[in-house]
This record gives sequence, structure tokens and C-alpha cells, in this order.
Amino acid sequence: MWAIAVFAVILVGVAAAVSARHFENNRGNPDPGGRRRAALSDVAGALPQGSRMIAHSSPEPGWDSCDGRAGTFGWDDVVADYEFTTHQQPINVVQQAARVLRDRGWAVEQSRDPHGGPYLTGRRTLDTVVPLNVVLTPAYIVPGGPIAYWNLTATAPPAGARAGGC
Repeated sequence: MWAIAVFAVILVGVAAAVSARHFENNRGNPDPGGRRRAALSDVAGALPQGSRMIAHSSPEPGWDSCDGRAGTFGWDDVVADYEFTTHQQPINVVQQAARVLRDRGWAVEQSRDPHGGPYLTGRRTLDTVVPLNVVLTPAYIVPGGPIAYWNLTATAPPAGARAGGC
């Protein structure tokens, strides 16, 4: 009798594992062939010469939701994020980044943030349908002084369902 119970527990466990794997595989791949990530990592060329990297992050997109609410499940965006410092003048950082990104096919706009620091936004498409975005912003400005560090962040939506709804 206990052998039948053990067999039933094993059978239920295997069925649950197979079902979970099937559900996971039905989510798709948020970055087929790694093409989005490769296109986004190209923005690293816009980092200023002699800059010092503080942090770099390019995580695999995760399956996410808005606090587990139905209808909000999907993939996080594909992201390449760089935090750096430089001794270059802010306007030079932005102008150099704009030149490099334009040379690489990005449409770029330069502006000033509400605190007076220069920043840059850019966009282009991958395979004519995937929108890519990049933003270069001063992350911390010393009051009355220099920009202490910068963020360069590039994003692309995932293939398939996108997390959202919050």
C-alpha cells in the first residue's frame, strides 16, 4: 500500500515538473539570438576616453509582473547600463557621445535637465521593428560644482509579452 502512495507522489511530482517546464517554454525568448543585447552594448563606445567605470549591468530579462496581478506578467526590458566618472567637461561628454552614437546609426537629441546638466537621448531601430533607446544623464551633480558621475542606459523591449500594468 505504501508503495502505491510513494509511486503516486512521484508521479504527481513528475507531472508538476513537466507542466512547469512546459509553461516556462511557452513564454518564449525575450532576446532571440541575443541581438537586442548586442545592439545595446554597442553604446559603450560612447563612453568618454579616460572615463572610469563605476558599474555596468546588462542582466538577462526576467519574467516579471506587477505584484503578481493577473494580466501584468511578461518579460522585463533588455537593458545595458553604465555608470561612470570622467574629468571631461559635461558639454564635451555629451557632444562626444552624440557624435559616436550618430556614427552608429542613432538619432540623437541633446538637451538640459531641470537641474541644468546636459543630457542626451537617442533612438534607432533593430531589424526595422525593434525600438532601441539610449539616455545619457548626469547622475549626481555636486551643488555648484562638477558632475560627480554619469549614467548611460540603453533599453529595448523584449520579444513577446512585456511586463507592465503598474
